[in-house]
Amino acid sequence: MRRWLCALLGASLGTVLVPARAFAQDGAALFADNCAPCHNIGEAGGVGPDLRNIGSRKDRQWLVAFILDPEGVTKSGDAYAVALSRKYDGVVMPPPQGLSRDAVAAILDYVDTRSTGAGPGPVAPPPAEPAFTPEDVSRGLALFLGTARLASGGPSCLACHDAGLGAGLGGGTLAPSLRLIATRLNGPKGTAAWLSAPPTPVMRSLFRRAPLAPDEVRALTAFFEDRARPEATAVPPGTRRFAALGVAGTIALLLLVGAAWRGRLRPVRRALIARAADRRAPAATHTHGFRSGGPR
Repeated sequence: MRRWLCALLGASLGTVLVPARAFAQDGAALFADNCAPCHNIGEAGGVGPDLRNIGSRKDRQWLVAFILDPEGVTKSGDAYAVALSRKYDGVVMPPPQGLSRDAVAAILDYVDTRSTGAGPGPVAPPPAEPAFTPEDVSRGLALFLGTARLASGGPSCLACHDAGLGAGLGGGTLAPSLRLIATRLNGPKGTAAWLSAPPTPVMRSLFRRAPLAPDEVRALTAFFEDRARPEATAVPPGTRRFAALGVAGTIALLLLVGAAWRGRLRPVRRALIARAADRRAPAATHTHGFRSGGPR
């Protein structure tokens, strides 16, 4: 009987301890997949705040609520969330995709252990994606300019942004220049994460129902990486041709509209002139008779 109880107790402890170790590893993997593109733990260079000792700054309940719904907590007027958004120029962290409260708790446990130095180091990064090709950059340029439509029907970047393509193309002035966005976001990983879930309020409203496809994120990331190169000051190949075609097309359209409407207003003008002449004729006769001493 005692032996049976010991065996049962050992089996129970095994089922508790093994998942606990696996759960901690899950926290590291979840952090790498969902947080590492923008955050670090005690290291410089993150796009977002350093998460070291985040558990000592805010309690666990607040952290879980904020991670699951950053926009909702910020809009509620929470002072810490509002100050964080202002510090990062109005950018609000995008909500995680498909994470449960347990998964968020695992991530926070991993951050806590990393903060104290007691936990495992960063998990190995995923295999590097294939290097960007000139075709990726060209497609990213076309998506930026709008010459290639986005699959979900979203607006082109050029409507609001410029990317240092030259005066011939200009670009929108409603939002910041994206000329060095890849540098500001610490390379392709941060840029792709930013494009996959845009954190700014305007972009969230535009792309929430029309998100970028993974291949579009890759192409735009390649384009922004190319634009961030120090030597990338010249207009990319094909851009001048695009600008020239745009100017030529505009001129041709104006000529076509002018030809189509040529003479359309002449009958209207003739009718108006004739009607005005008919109205003036009796008045002129009456005035003539008055001046000549005719019947009154």
